[in-house]
Amino acid sequence: MSNVPVATTSNILVGSARLLVAPIGTALPTVSSAGVLTWPAAWKEQGATEKGTDLTYTPTFTDFNVDESPSAVGAALKSEKAVISAVLAEVTMANLATAISASTSTPTAPAVGVAGTTELDIGGAPVVLHMVGLEGISPSGLPRYVIGWKALASAAVKQAFQRATPTNIPLSLQLMADLTKAPGQQLLKIVNIDAAGS
Repeated sequence: MSNVPVATTSNILVGSARLLVAPIGTALPTVSSAGVLTWPAAWKEQGATEKGTDLTYTPTFTDFNVDESPSAVGAALKSEKAVISAVLAEVTMANLATAISASTSTPTAPAVGVAGTTELDIGGAPVVLHMVGLEGISPSGLPRYVIGWKALASAAVKQAFQRATPTNIPLSLQLMADLTKAPGQQLLKIVNIDAAGS
């Protein structure tokens, strides 16, 4: 009998994902009967990245130990953390504002004798949280998407200006619990579109 696992190569996923942010409370994307995913206009795409996008979920457990067993006999979830991170290649003011939670962006439209500008003020501003979305491909070939209900941008943002190296924006979005949702649903949602409707 062979000990080589039976591989289903269609389940092996390769490819990038779209990274989007939106104000808290924005409507979720809709799925058509054909399995097409449509994001409402309030969701803003963050564009190209240097090395793709990572979703990392890290739980911490408290073990239940008794003298009669050398191994834990149970466990309880003590804490959990989820982070969506990327290095943004598109150095727009909108992306910079997303990456710095305690910032305020103020655009000024161009007019006669006045240049159009965008000002980003940083320092002592209220923290702005976002919803965050990811859209990739599932083994079915249809989208798989992730929704983080509340996200805080928490990375150290460095802007390097060098002759032969592109400037980028480090982005780390730490997801936070939405206590308006039921336990077990408060941090994030992952949806796989398995098949188109008939």
